[in-house]
Amino acid sequence: DVVLYPGEFEIQPLVPQEAMACGTPVIVSNTLGNNEIVKDNENGLLFELGKIDEIVEDILFLEVNPEERSNYVIQGLNFMSVRNWKESSKLTLDVYLTII
Repeated sequence: DVVLYPGEFEIQPLVPQEAMACGTPVIVSNTLGNNEIVKDNENGLLFELGKIDEIVEDILFLEVNPEERSNYVIQGLNFMSVRNWKESSKLTLDVYLTII
């Protein structure tokens, strides 16, 4: 029904991306990596790490707002439709080259 991903630090979080590609709405922690993939109230929901009340609110929001849930699914599918391994590896390479 929903993917909850409370990761603390992810450079390239695959779980939310896979969920969005499968048409599942995501609720993820507002941490580096996650917040580059999930845009709050656009293609998913963000919560502050450790704030359980925000997670509960987000889950309940999706339950009582099926139109918003559908919108997150559509936006997630749209976001993932332009992401592929070629583009992802290019972005990863760009990050590494910037660091070097």
